[in-house]
Amino acid sequence: MQRIITLLLASISLTAYAQESAQSDSLSKPVYYPELTLPAGDMGSVVQSYRFEEAKANLEKQMTQLKRRRKDTSALEAQLEICNKGIRGLSGTDKIVILDSLVLSKDKFLDGYTNMHDLGTITLSADGKTTSYTTELGNKMYEPVSILTDEGEPSSTFKCYYLENGAKVSSTILDGLEIDGELNYPFLMSDGVTFYFAARTTEGYGNYDLYVTRYDSEDDKFYRAENMGFPFSSYANDYMIVIDEANGIGWFASDRYQPEGKVCIYSFLYTPSRHPFDYENDDHKEIISYASLRSIKATWSPDNEYERIKARQRLSLSQTSTSNKQKSDFTFIINDNFTYTSLKDFHSEEAKAKFTEWQKATKALASDKSRLAKLRNDYAEASSLGKDSMKETILKLEAKVEQETKRCHEMEKEIRRAENQ
Repeated sequence: MQRIITLLLASISLTAYAQESAQSDSLSKPVYYPELTLPAGDMGSVVQSYRFEEAKANLEKQMTQLKRRRKDTSALEAQLEICNKGIRGLSGTDKIVILDSLVLSKDKFLDGYTNMHDLGTITLSADGKTTSYTTELGNKMYEPVSILTDEGEPSSTFKCYYLENGAKVSSTILDGLEIDGELNYPFLMSDGVTFYFAARTTEGYGNYDLYVTRYDSEDDKFYRAENMGFPFSSYANDYMIVIDEANGIGWFASDRYQPEGKVCIYSFLYTPSRHPFDYENDDHKEIISYASLRSIKATWSPDNEYERIKARQRLSLSQTSTSNKQKSDFTFIINDNFTYTSLKDFHSEEAKAKFTEWQKATKALASDKSRLAKLRNDYAEASSLGKDSMKETILKLEAKVEQETKRCHEMEKEIRRAENQ
């Protein structure tokens, strides 16, 4: 019993990185990555199958019996806390849509982020232990730094370096995160406000979880970071989330269900707001399917099919290699079976004409989205005196982008209808 307690506590403790012998292509140095630890025995099976309600009921029966016999229940209480934490996680499970998954060697995990040219730069540290993030504009860089808590315990947080011509000119510690533990893998969205990272803490599920916070410009600090919960976080290591807001796509890494030395890069539909299940009324088997991500198809439905097709089109375009791009004029998904890369692929002249019109519209929309992202970033950094005039411009552009986005969506439907007739 004591061994079970020790293993359970170890599963939620701060553990060191495990060094791999693999070499980084760009750095030629050892690459470190998170070591995966899970509870042993029956509780390990529970957390990997998400059967928390069933396990909780069994534990409570056992505890009742032990209490009647005045026996120690501390081991069962530790397991019960894991179950309660899991139930709370399931009750907030986000109904996300996974587009695709790609399994890579852990030391090559950054190869799975294929659309970073417009999103900034992720850099592996010289010792291979951490990543830093430099914004697209090249004016800020975020990286983890070691600190001591008020109690003198080792912890870490993030430092923001201000850059000029690539050189560090000043720095500041991020204030307000209120997370004690091992923090790593930072990423700042193009809005200049939304900050993502991974953390291994006693508050989480045991290994690296994904967290999000936002910058409060009035108080000049970040809000308390929140665990993103299932399915972004899990009992495995989940880290390095990247969001492409303009294209509505995100990526994150996870070693759940992977053999030693492997990691899966999930791509998903990004939406600004969460869509949690109704835990009291929705089917618990479906919730567990979403929460665990054992099958990405569990997140697919007829309701999100159109959005998946559009996102896969954008994802396919971003993942096309440079050599293939030179051979292809574009990438346009007609359906699950056909992807067009040239105007000569079209059989319908009507569809071809509509596609040409759609290309012009999407190019203009991309330009407006880029301008909007820059305005939002400027707004976040502007003084209160300059924000009023900027706000009106942003609101007008947001309305235009929303209208043009709907128009482009309808044009895509018309293209596919014309081609599939």
